[in-house]
Amino acid sequence: MKHRAIRTLIVLLLTAVLLTGCWDRIEINDIAIVMMTALDAAPGGKFRECIEVALTGQLGGPSGGGGGTGGDKVYYTNSAVGQTVRDASGALQQSMSRQLFFAHRRVLLVGEELARRGLADLFDVVVRIPENRMSAYIVITQGSACEVMSADTKLERFTGEAIREIITMQSAIPSDIKDATLALASDGKDAVLPYLDLREIQDPNLDAQEAAFQGFAFFRNDRMAGTLKQDKALGLLWLMNSVNPYSETIPFHKGHVSLEIQNGKSDIKPSLRNGRVHVSIDAKLQAQVLENLSEASLDDPDGLDRLARALEERIESNMRAALKDLQKHGSDALGTGTMVYRHFPSLWLDHYKDDWNEKFAQIPFDIQVNATISKLGMISDNVTKKEVSP
Repeated sequence: MKHRAIRTLIVLLLTAVLLTGCWDRIEINDIAIVMMTALDAAPGGKFRECIEVALTGQLGGPSGGGGGTGGDKVYYTNSAVGQTVRDASGALQQSMSRQLFFAHRRVLLVGEELARRGLADLFDVVVRIPENRMSAYIVITQGSACEVMSADTKLERFTGEAIREIITMQSAIPSDIKDATLALASDGKDAVLPYLDLREIQDPNLDAQEAAFQGFAFFRNDRMAGTLKQDKALGLLWLMNSVNPYSETIPFHKGHVSLEIQNGKSDIKPSLRNGRVHVSIDAKLQAQVLENLSEASLDDPDGLDRLARALEERIESNMRAALKDLQKHGSDALGTGTMVYRHFPSLWLDHYKDDWNEKFAQIPFDIQVNATISKLGMISDNVTKKEVSP
């Protein structure tokens, strides 16, 4: 009995030795939480990395925007240059009193010069290291990404969070690292990413700039090929069946009419005609009149029908303008090649796969737009207009 108790005690002591406890714990006071990273091309093929780090000791104070490296700011910025992205991170770490921690990064900015140089090298470290969050947004910037990262923000505490909210509101196209990686690695589809730049804040009392959504950057393979802004950006959303409600102002009957686009959807189908691929896009939408500054009476069914036709022409024009730029650069941001492969796999493998980007430029697109104006609001005409006496 005594020997059994001794054996039990020995087993319990050995089990206690195997318990790990908290030997590998990481305290928040020992890490620097990176909220956003900006990457730019540096001379000699190098990379410049800029980081926005949360000042955790100040996060419990009063909320407010603004950026910088001291005072009442809630984040700190720093930058370094390296032969690789990881090398630049190592250079940053040498000047940091805490361990850099990237698991909470929400946004990755890439400068236009680096994007045109190619994203393949960048995505090696982004995907290889498990600490990197694949759901973080990747955004292309006009000019330097580090300069855009320094933009002023008044409504959010971190510039990275402000940029993330801007992209979420303005773009319905998936733009996180996972989706960009899949697009860059896929045959028959090229990447398209949000495009930001800096804009002067329209306040005479402020000398500052803010980040603003400008449209989309499209790629050919891993290199940025061009941008689509304003109406062309809207056309791209229709081409990709990624339309969120938005407002459109069109010239109409000696004035302008503003409408809200609702329930926009595009049906995209490839087909074969005489052994050649054609793509048909059938776009349908409903619209609501927001403002009528024209001389037309929207009580008249004929006038309402003419307004719907004018809206259809505007949307089709936007779509064709975006498509023209994509085909000019041989960039299949629409994923047309993937659709061709799914519908006609043998034809894709035998005739299209090897030089798809060149052949995409020659693909005919048939575009049809059908708009229905379903709501006029509380009034049909401007209430201040006087009726003309007979």
